[in-house]
Amino acid sequence: MAEEEITLQGLSKRFDELMVFLVDNVAMKADLRAMEERMEKRFDGKLDLLKNDLMSEIRSVRYEVELLRRDVESLEKRITEDSDVFAADIVELKQRVEWLEKKVKQFSPV
Repeated sequence: MAEEEITLQGLSKRFDELMVFLVDNVAMKADLRAMEERMEKRFDGKLDLLKNDLMSEIRSVRYEVELLRRDVESLEKRITEDSDVFAADIVELKQRVEWLEKKVKQFSPV
């Protein structure tokens, strides 16, 4: 390949092309600030509303969980009480069956 001769005019032309490219494709601080302002205007207050909605939903879920916890505790207490009653009934029935078996043995010939 033939080497290109570097001239001041060639360098100047390449520099101008580079500057045009940079101006067209690189964001400047002012561009970024303008974009930030547009985004702030676009979302102004919307994030706060979203946060408030989410917090409200979280409070609602926590309330429902608390109600469910209370229901579970109530059911556990009732199940324990019912189990105690059933256990007492079973013991009483067992005693009555034993008593009846003794009575039947007394009347039946061996």
